[in-house]
Order: sequence, then C-alpha cells, then structure tokens
Amino acid sequence: MRSFRRELGPLLGSTILDVLVGLGPDGELKYPAHPRDKRWNFPGVGEFQCYDKYMLSVLGACAQQVNQPSWGLRGPHDAGNYCVWPHQTGFFHQRGNWGTPYGKFFLQWYSDMLMQHADAVLGIAREVLLGPETPHTHYGYQPPYQRLQGNESGNVSGRGRGSSSDGEDHGGVVMMARAAGAGPGASPLSAPLPPAIRLHAKLPSLYWWYTDAHAPELTAGYYNTATRDGYMPIMHVLARNGVSVRLRGGELRGSELHTQAYCAPERQLAQQRTVAAALHVPVGLENLSERFDEGALSRLEAALFDTSVHQGIELPQVQSLVFNRMCDSMFEPGNWTRFKEFVRRVRNRAETLVVPGRGSLNGNSGVFGHPGCPSALNLPAAPAAGGQWLAEPSGGGKGGALQLA
Repeated sequence: MRSFRRELGPLLGSTILDVLVGLGPDGELKYPAHPRDKRWNFPGVGEFQCYDKYMLSVLGACAQQVNQPSWGLRGPHDAGNYCVWPHQTGFFHQRGNWGTPYGKFFLQWYSDMLMQHADAVLGIAREVLLGPETPHTHYGYQPPYQRLQGNESGNVSGRGRGSSSDGEDHGGVVMMARAAGAGPGASPLSAPLPPAIRLHAKLPSLYWWYTDAHAPELTAGYYNTATRDGYMPIMHVLARNGVSVRLRGGELRGSELHTQAYCAPERQLAQQRTVAAALHVPVGLENLSERFDEGALSRLEAALFDTSVHQGIELPQVQSLVFNRMCDSMFEPGNWTRFKEFVRRVRNRAETLVVPGRGSLNGNSGVFGHPGCPSALNLPAAPAAGGQWLAEPSGGGKGGALQLA
C-alpha cells in the first residue's frame, strides 16, 4: 500500500477518488472456501480453511482458554468437503453440530479471525492512504456501538458493542480512477492526502443454502445463521475505519436459481443493507452475473433505488454502482441497447434524488458527514472513452459513478 501511495500519490484526491481495498479472494472479505477450480462447484457448501500451522496454533490456544483442549486439534470432522450439500454432513444439517457448544465455539473463533484480518488491513489502508491523523468517525460513525447490535434472535436490534483485534496481515488495493480534470502534478507526494479519498471493501454474495445453518456463509467466515446476525461484526469494522461497503447480487432472484439449493439472494442483500444502515456505513452495489436481459437490469435498478424499511430501519440511498463487467455479450446489439437504456433510466432517476436530512444535490456538505461525498447516486448520460461511465461533480462535490469494472 505504501508503494501504491508513493507511485500514485499525485493522483490521489484528483483523478483517483475511490480505492477498493482487497481483503481476500476476488477482492472480497472471505476465506477461499469456494475456489473457482475443480475442487468446488455450485451449490456445494465449501470447506473451512483452518489447517495451516498458524491457524491451528491459534485455535489450540483458544481451546485451552475455554478448558476444552480437544476442540483445538482441528476443524470440524463432519463438515464434509467442498461439493457436498448440507444434509450430507453431520455439521450443517438442520440439527447439526453447528448449533452445539463446540460448533458455536469454532464458528465464533473462525469468524473472529477473519474480522481481525479485515480490521488490520483496513487500519493500514486508512493510515497509509488517508494519513495517520485521520479520525475514526467518517461516514457518520457514532462510537460506541450503541445503536443496533446483532443478537441470538437474528434481529439487528438492542444495544451492544462489537469487538476486533489488531493483526499483521496486509492486503492489496485496487483503484477506481475517475476523470476529474486534474493532472498528475496536482499534489506532491509529501503533502497530506485530501479527505475526498473514499475507501471501499467488498463483501461476498453467498446466497445459497439459506437454511438454518447458512453453510456457505459459515465456511467463508461469516457466522450468520437463522438465530444469529453474522454481518454486524464486519460492519462494525468498516464503520470504525471509515470504509464503505460494496455488496453484490442485486440483479438476482431466488426463484430463477437452483430450485433445490434454497437460494435467497434478495434476503441476503436486504440483511446486509439493513446492518449497514444501522451503523451508517455507505453502500455501493455491484452486479454478480453477466446478464443483460431486461429482468436482471430492472431488478438491479430497483435495488439501487430501494429505500424501504427493514426491521424498523429505513435503507438509505445506495451511493454507487459498479457494473461488472465489459464482455463480448455486452456488445451484442440487443444487449447493448438494453444496457444503454438501463444507464439512461438510472441517470434520470438519480438526477432527481435528494437524501432526506443529509444534504442535497446543490449542497457541498456531502452525505454521512464526509465532505465531497455524493449526496445521491449521480450518473452521466453517455459513455466516456474506454467504456466507462464517469460522473461529473454535482454542486461542487464529487459525484457517484457507474463504472464498468
């Protein structure tokens, strides 16, 4: 990350306004539990990733602390392999060992290790890219974690506080560049970085086997079950570090997916957005599939402008969309026509948006208390060179952007 800042420092805050911090496979925060090779295929539950010497030593130490040394010898013995279904295992089936004292201990430890990794990497990213004096209160974060907290009933309600620890893992960064009319000499490397830089982290869409255990989420590191909210810990980490979240799969519909795998992408996205709203973490969306049919584009548009109420929490306006990705099928005549119309519709709706109580399109105060943050999703009418839709500043601030990744 220091090399990234050293080489591209003059562009930060002028051309480069957003930085996606890579936290794991595909840039997402997750264990490599569902590798894209022949070891795993959909809709397998995946495998726990805890068998290297370092992970086993930490697991053993934690087991000793709870006076259960046998729990620290290895991961669950009955969790199956990458491609099995939940009912084929002793751990993930409806009354499986995920709900036993051992299962709860292991899943909590496994998830905590992932959260510690995220906190360490994002802390380094904040310090290196935003500067050591950057306060931990970006995006309306209000410590301590008083507003909403996950509980054993699966709701985001009540009071509580999250926890995370420092670590030593380092992650990569992927930049998103926008044409903002500034040249490479806009600021020297030694100058403090402007607060207009926005950091983002991407979460996976693990929407299949949405049964009691939520097996694919468990193997990926999210302790999310029918009785426990597994996204509250990572939203605490993002809020504390002033990082927005990018969520995937807004174009998916469970009824169109594997009929036997209990797919529920709509429920998962709603849960993630609700927890993000509870902790004032800004949300961006990214499509998961390369689809250009009207149904998928319409659902993605609906997700972008969804400000409905979930569990008593109103979802704030989505801040950005990254359309993934530019491929051969995009430029087929019918697909290209539908995609252009989709962009026009989204832009026209975005032009009329005002986020209630948090600034307007003509204000400079931004949203979530962060100067320069867009007050609403703001998209241009036509593609720029290279196939990217680049936003123009709105009212003196930096606009959101639809970018083809």
